[in-house]
Amino acid sequence: MTRRLGPPWAILAAIGVALVALIGLVAAAYGFGAATAASAGSSGSVGSAPSPDSTGGGPADQSSPVAAFLGDSYTAGEGADGPGDSFTALAARDLGWVYEPFAIGGTGYVQPSPDLTYGSRVDAVIAAHPDVVVIAGTRNDLGADPAEVRSAAADVFSRLRAGLPQAEIVVVGPIWTSRSVPADVSALDAAVGDAARAAELPYISALSDPWLDGSPELIAPDGIHPTQLGHEVLSRRLVEALQKDGLVPAS
Repeated sequence: MTRRLGPPWAILAAIGVALVALIGLVAAAYGFGAATAASAGSSGSVGSAPSPDSTGGGPADQSSPVAAFLGDSYTAGEGADGPGDSFTALAARDLGWVYEPFAIGGTGYVQPSPDLTYGSRVDAVIAAHPDVVVIAGTRNDLGADPAEVRSAAADVFSRLRAGLPQAEIVVVGPIWTSRSVPADVSALDAAVGDAARAAELPYISALSDPWLDGSPELIAPDGIHPTQLGHEVLSRRLVEALQKDGLVPAS
């Protein structure tokens, strides 16, 4: 009796299975499968990689407080190595805050015009939904009537408090470049301080124990702005003041 073979499709299927097994053995031997898996795993979505935070110091921690800094050229980093090296950016980095600057050089509570004053940026600060707001400065208001500065500062503080009822809002007064503080600078400091206290906001004076002592290495050639070393000194003083007032935990 003649032995019958299976149907042709069964034979072809068996050959196919054998070829697939053979290809798998070759791929495993040369690592093709591992390379393909690594490539597929690394493709991901475009936005899947962590993004650096505003300080430029690495990936942003989603649990870190967002801190908005409203200020002048000091806050913007004039005299520093770069915007990310301003005294406020350095302080935010040390405190583990996500840094959001709202700084324009030459501006203040009343200077130089309504379109560029601190008040003109309040809505932008509120829109950022920060957990912390630090308003810093400013010597740019020198020459203005202290009463006008006090009124403008009070308006800034009340609008920020109304728009950010849960945020910690801190006011830092004007910074001078030496221990010898002119009377009009002290008057400016008093005006901003009065407005902050009236709004029941913490006020940090940078003049009672001047943060800059006039050392040449701390002051830029223009005699106004701090050098990078000056920004580092200011950053340390700001962090110390925040800790002293219990606004941030002491390290």
